[in-house]
Amino acid sequence: LRMSDLQDVVRFGAEAEIFVIGGELIYRALLPWCDEIIMTHVKDSPQGDTFFPPFEEEFDSGVALRENSQIKIVCYYCSESSR
Repeated sequence: LRMSDLQDVVRFGAEAEIFVIGGELIYRALLPWCDEIIMTHVKDSPQGDTFFPPFEEEFDSGVALRENSQIKIVCYYCSESSR
């Protein structure tokens, strides 16, 4: 399912699980409605000028789901105190 209106995404998300696949502006717009983030951390220092927006104040420290020599996949849950 592909949606182009953020309001439709928010309404749909009230009844179903949604996975958001960037970019930065979309992440930033939908982050207030997220209760979980599954993030892949790349163990390298690639060049770039666009990054995931700050989220650490609203989410608890992450739980590692999978890790190898190149990546680490972490799940972050929304803090109860931020809701």
